[in-house]
Amino acid sequence: MKEVAEDFKAKFPKDSGMQGASLTSAIAALKGDASASEPVSKFFTDALGGIDLSGKATAKADGTVSEKLAFAQQQSEAEFKKAFYVTAD
Repeated sequence: MKEVAEDFKAKFPKDSGMQGASLTSAIAALKGDASASEPVSKFFTDALGGIDLSGKATAKADGTVSEKLAFAQQQSEAEFKKAFYVTAD
């Protein structure tokens, strides 16, 4: 979830379309129109739905959410090996 929130924080300030849609959605909600789509929720839903859970995502620190998760997993495994594996070093 943290990775998705970071993606949102990076994208929202640069995406005038998302900003406009968010404002329109907020105004519609204040008017009581519950049928208006909410772009922030859609962003999170789409991002979470698109996560590759197969374990085959390429590890990239600045890639998609799946790639960032794969990178974090790779870093975690490397730290674990460094801390707990017995090596010749």
